[in-house]
Amino acid sequence: MGTAHQLRNIVTSLLSSSPNWNLTLLDQVPCKWVIHGNCVLVPPTAFTSHIWKEHPLVLQEIASILKVSTIARQSGPIHNPSFRQPSPVDILYPPTESSSDSTNVTVRKKENGIHYEWDITKVMFSPGNISEKQRLAQLDLRNSVVVDLFAGIGYFTLTFLVHSRAAFVHACEWNPDAIYWLKNNLKLNKIHPERYAILGGDNKIMAPRGVADHVNLGLIPSSEGSWEAGVAALRRDKGGVLHVHGNVDLHKKSKTKKCHLQNNSYSTNANENCGTPKFWQIWGDYVKNKIMQILKDLYPEEEWLVGVAGIFKVKSYGPRVDHLVVDITCKPCTLAGVWDLRYSQFEVLEQGMSFEERSDAEEEEGILTDDGSSSIFQSQEQQQHHVLISSTNDIAMLTEVPNYKTIHTAWLGLFMLLLTIAVFIISTIVPFACDRKHLPVNHTAHHHNGNGGHKGNPICFMKPVSLLLYIQCGMWAIFLICDQFIRYQHIKIRRRGYINFFNECQIASQLPFWIVSTFNTLLLAVSTVLRDHCKSATKCGKSIHLTRTEYLTICIGLESVVLLVAISTYMYQVVRFNRSKVPPDVFRDDMVSSATDFRHNSLSQMEEEVFQRQADLIQYFKDRNVILQKTVLHLHNRANAIQAQPS
Repeated sequence: MGTAHQLRNIVTSLLSSSPNWNLTLLDQVPCKWVIHGNCVLVPPTAFTSHIWKEHPLVLQEIASILKVSTIARQSGPIHNPSFRQPSPVDILYPPTESSSDSTNVTVRKKENGIHYEWDITKVMFSPGNISEKQRLAQLDLRNSVVVDLFAGIGYFTLTFLVHSRAAFVHACEWNPDAIYWLKNNLKLNKIHPERYAILGGDNKIMAPRGVADHVNLGLIPSSEGSWEAGVAALRRDKGGVLHVHGNVDLHKKSKTKKCHLQNNSYSTNANENCGTPKFWQIWGDYVKNKIMQILKDLYPEEEWLVGVAGIFKVKSYGPRVDHLVVDITCKPCTLAGVWDLRYSQFEVLEQGMSFEERSDAEEEEGILTDDGSSSIFQSQEQQQHHVLISSTNDIAMLTEVPNYKTIHTAWLGLFMLLLTIAVFIISTIVPFACDRKHLPVNHTAHHHNGNGGHKGNPICFMKPVSLLLYIQCGMWAIFLICDQFIRYQHIKIRRRGYINFFNECQIASQLPFWIVSTFNTLLLAVSTVLRDHCKSATKCGKSIHLTRTEYLTICIGLESVVLLVAISTYMYQVVRFNRSKVPPDVFRDDMVSSATDFRHNSLSQMEEEVFQRQADLIQYFKDRNVILQKTVLHLHNRANAIQAQPS
């Protein structure tokens, strides 16, 4: 039985004997409510009759069922949306002597690992924004500055500081009550004061300029009045991302585009379908165009690239109204800016497919015919529209970073580690199992076959020295195969733009094979010297009394120790890289500046490091240009095929 049905049953059982009882009172029992800590907030239509005040035991029982101590009722819609001041709140339970505005109800709530505390009569809190908070929490903003233009009590400010680990947050808010609770919540979550600044007053005046990598505009129904302040807050040298909130009215006949036609610039929330509603896209384009105009007015002498990185649904605000967030990327048209536009610090694409994979998928789904035309569109106008959308998709794919891929060599490192341990164990067992020095005299006399082996012992089918050398040769062959596979994987990761990781691990990835090759040479040399100068066990060392096999075993043991250290070091680097999921180096400003800026380098550093980085970047973009050429050729053939069709 649902909680709402349970409340109705309680009301009926307690009030049915009252002379004022009538069934219309059941309509005032809420079907939905919001619980904040120990307080439940019911809609304005709930418990409006004077009868409820005459029967406080009923409200007490309802509070017990809902496991709260306070029942409060909103008296109407939001009092001041831009000020985010709630409508007057009536305290229904426990009974109060006066319903004046001086009544305070402080609640405390933990949401998404963050503690919030506020007075429900003074400021607002929307639990429906949890999906957007969770999305922003996935960002890694350790080196980023954030400007939150509508901080409130810390709705998104705390998410940026606690989960996204922003380096610094400028929190703008003009409601004095909200500022009080914002300060309280920052202390409650133990945020160091050096990581934030609270700017009280109108954000159009108080917002900082030219400092932000991310700007949050979390006001509904519209934050358009502060878009100019948000754009001005972005860094002028590298731009940043605007997270723009707004309510969008949906048309009843709004259609969604199919997944294979969905523009890569758009994305939906994880719990939504894969299509993007038409009016979402219209609103996203509207925001983008307005931001472009603001940038043009703000910096008339500069060119900026503006794009829609993603559109996300936060919640349904009402019938045919969606609360959305559009992420707008703004980058100055410098070389660094053009590169950096391809990277957004959050994933906005559902799948990262190369152009070739995408074309194959389209052909398999029947979207393209053999001549490159579309088989699912009826009119030429629709076909041209399809070409436009597909062209946008393909070009957008070239201007974005391939999705992060792990380097698949950790398991190979584990295999080499286990192989090294196995070889060491075998090399330790062989001398004691086969050498005559460790066998009883009667066993040696009866079972020695005259060739260094021992009849009846499956381990000793050949001389121990020969067995160890064969094992080493087999180990060298296996390490050679592993080394080639590791080289291939590292070349792939370099082509994806992870140049620093490639350079850092270049020696570590090849070191195990070098060690095995070096010790193989050493073992052959030692074996030859021992064979020529140690005719018997006594001639190999009068004081040490070691056999040829034991000398080789010592060398193999030393090799195993060095190998274990080298392989473990390499595995640590690979696992750390796979877990970090950092963006490709070629899309970071420090990578670009280190390859183009000579002011911070001495001549000795410049000659080797800077030119090496330039060579790495040239190699990376050479590979990207190959994809670009294929894309342009594909689009050209597709356009020609459609134009050749009769009207």
